[in-house]
Amino acid sequence: TYKTEAGKVDLRKSLAILRETAVSINPLLLVFLVPGLMLLPGLQRRLFTVVFLVLFLLGTVAVPLKPQLELDRMLLLLALLSALPCSLSISKLFSSIPLTGGRWRHSLLPASVGAFLFATVFSAASVMLNRSSEMFFFSGSLTENLAKAIAEHGGVGRTVFSGFVMHDLNKGHISHLPYYTGTPMVASSHVHNLWRYKQVFPKSFIDRGDTGMDEYLDLFNATSVVAHEKPWIEYFLKRPQDFHHVWAQHRFHLFKRRAPVSGYFLEGKGKIIEQSTSGITLVPQTESLVLSFRYVPSLISSDCTIGKANIDQEVIFIKLDNCPVGKEVRLRSASYFSRLLRGV
Repeated sequence: TYKTEAGKVDLRKSLAILRETAVSINPLLLVFLVPGLMLLPGLQRRLFTVVFLVLFLLGTVAVPLKPQLELDRMLLLLALLSALPCSLSISKLFSSIPLTGGRWRHSLLPASVGAFLFATVFSAASVMLNRSSEMFFFSGSLTENLAKAIAEHGGVGRTVFSGFVMHDLNKGHISHLPYYTGTPMVASSHVHNLWRYKQVFPKSFIDRGDTGMDEYLDLFNATSVVAHEKPWIEYFLKRPQDFHHVWAQHRFHLFKRRAPVSGYFLEGKGKIIEQSTSGITLVPQTESLVLSFRYVPSLISSDCTIGKANIDQEVIFIKLDNCPVGKEVRLRSASYFSRLLRGV
């Protein structure tokens, strides 16, 4: 499941997350949490219990539902807060040790707890001393020059990054390029959720050769292509009649399509008023439309009914019905809070 898609309750994943977190925290927190809660006054005990229960459910059960929110971090917050009732329980244990005349068996448990506390200092020190070096890279001329080239030669449609791009542009991401260029772009993923190679072009289109490649670019209203992998650079260079090689620096090459099929409306008619990272504003000229924008479950519309247009197994666009002709319509993603409640 991609981190932008809704999942479902998976107890196996929840238990795995809980087990992974439990082995990395101080055992004293696991042992003395419940006794510490019982020692708290009534109102404080109920408040801490409710907070801990919510954090526990968010950090385990809710993680598969909304993986992009990384809610497993709530278990870390739970561990930090549990130090408060645990300290009360440990303090109570130490205060129960008789100062004189006590049997050694009565001091065995407090001594063991004290040893754990003493060892915690060295454990924390080892973590601090074992820190890895963080590499910092500063952007060179490549990012700026590529942005200028796309802004100048990219055309009125989208720019597609062929192959797979992750940390190839000056050791960084390409997510800032739409901001600098004002040009919408297409890559393997629109968010940082891929750690293995994923080709931007679906296999079903690649298998159909040049015809399939052109169809994919037309579907996404692509007027230019950026290539940084040798096979794709050679592919576009071998088609000069279709792709004009307009710019190159280091590994990155920009090709402008000579005869693109431009437009964001695959079915119906309309006009795009505004396009941003947060939504689309358009004016429909027909009641039903199919837009050259990928469908996601979290979409909401100010007026139209939203549905799916299955172009291909890997290409699902937005279908709009019952649109008010001539009136501005806003499409955007629902807020994180409402998506969490809806399980989207």
